[in-house]
Amino acid sequence: MKSKRASGCANSFLVKIFDILNNSNYQDIIKWINQGKAFEILNLPVFMNDVLPVYFKHKNFSSFIRQLNMYDFHKQPGDSYIFNHPLFTSDNPDQLSQIKRKNSSSKNYKNPNDEILTKIRKLRENNGVLENTVEKLENMYNEVTSFNQVLISHLLKCQDREQYLEEALRLSMNYLKGVQEIKVKNT
Repeated sequence: MKSKRASGCANSFLVKIFDILNNSNYQDIIKWINQGKAFEILNLPVFMNDVLPVYFKHKNFSSFIRQLNMYDFHKQPGDSYIFNHPLFTSDNPDQLSQIKRKNSSSKNYKNPNDEILTKIRKLRENNGVLENTVEKLENMYNEVTSFNQVLISHLLKCQDREQYLEEALRLSMNYLKGVQEIKVKNT
């Protein structure tokens, strides 16, 4: 579903995000929240692997975040990937053309701590991705461990059954041997 785009000179990056958010195929991956005043990335790995390449020709989430920062989007604190900009709302695509890129010259006037804060923010974002990966690996490890326990349980049952069959075979052989000895004595 194509969104209605702002007439005028809205930046293609902003239009693409707006289109992604209004595409019903991606509602489990990224969606509008807070009555359309912010958006949240719900499934980061799928967003990076399936959505970014379609719209931006790359899978680089850091590059996507850099672009958001250049347009003065703000990430809500915490582990979630929630972003907002006062002019980026679901109900007013015409405001997209009012969102301007930060001037590179304004960087000269920034506080040196801003660079540190930006690096910390990026580290937190990367940490979130890593934590998500570790959680998935732990889940996979637990599944494999559980499966191994089932296999070991089956193996032990097979060993018990093998011992039972060996004992039954031994008893049967002894019985037949005894029957044969009785026949030989009676003849």
